Amino acid sequence: MKSAALLAGAACAFAACSFAIAATATDALGPLGAPAQPAPLAAKPVTETFFGTKVTDDYRYFEALSPETLDWMKAQGAYTRSVLDSIPGRAALGRRVGAFTGSFGFIKNYAEYGGRAFYQERAPGADNYDLVVRDAKGTRKIIDIAKIMAANGGKPYAINYALVAPDGSKVAVGLSEGGSEDAAISVYDAASGAKIAGPIDRAQFGATSWSLDSKSLYFIRLKLKALNKDTKYVVYCDTGRRSSAAAYILSERGYDAYVLTGGLSSRG
Repeated sequence: MKSAALLAGAACAFAACSFAIAATATDALGPLGAPAQPAPLAAKPVTETFFGTKVTDDYRYFEALSPETLDWMKAQGAYTRSVLDSIPGRAALGRRVGAFTGSFGFIKNYAEYGGRAFYQERAPGADNYDLVVRDAKGTRKIIDIAKIMAANGGKPYAINYALVAPDGSKVAVGLSEGGSEDAAISVYDAASGAKIAGPIDRAQFGATSWSLDSKSLYFIRLKLKALNKDTKYVVYCDTGRRSSAAAYILSERGYDAYVLTGGLSSRG
C-alpha cells in the first residue's frame, strides 16, 4: 500500500510539473526572474558536397570570430550566468560542494617510465595541480604552481599537459597563464627538476611524442599568422600522425589543408 501511495504521489507531482511547464512554455525561465535570451544571429548558409551528399552549414561564418559573433557569444555567456545565478539555493550548494571537493587531495595522469613515477597532484585545499615525480631518491615537485605564481606577481598558471620521455629522464610540460590555455612548452630534467629547454611559445596543442631514444621531442607549434588562407597546404611527417593533427588544426581555423596519408615512411 505504501508503495502504491508513493507511486500515486509521484504521478501527481509529475502531472503538476508538466502543467507548470506547459503554462510557461512561452518563457520557461520567466518564473526564475531570468532576463530575455539574446536574439539569434542570422543564418548565412554555405553548402558543400561531400561524397555526393550536399551538406549545408548555416553558421560557418562563426569560425571567423567577427566582432558581431564575439559579442553574441559573450551575451549568451552572460545570459547563461544570469539563469544559473537565479536558481534558488544554487550558490549555497556550490559553496558546499566546493568545500567538500577541496577537502581532499587528488591525483591524475599517473605514468611510470625509467623507474620513476610521474603524476599531477592537487593537495587538499589547493586550486591547482603540481607535477610530481617519485623515484628511489624520494618524492619531489617538478612543477610547483604556487611558486610559479609567486614569481610572476600572483598571476594564475596551470599545467596544460605533460609528456614523459621513454627512459624517464625528462618530461615536457606545457604551462599557460591566466586560463588562456595558450601554452608554452619546456623540458625538465626528472632527477634535478631543472629546466633544460624552453620555454617555446605557441605550443598549446601539446607535445605529440618523444623519439624512442628520448633525445628528440616532437610537438606542434602554431604559425598561423604567416599562412595565407588562399593557399592550399599539404602537411606531412614521417608517420602521418603529427601531420594529421596539424591538418585538423588548420582546417578548424579556415585553412585549406590536406595530409599525406601514412606519412613519408609509407612512400618507401
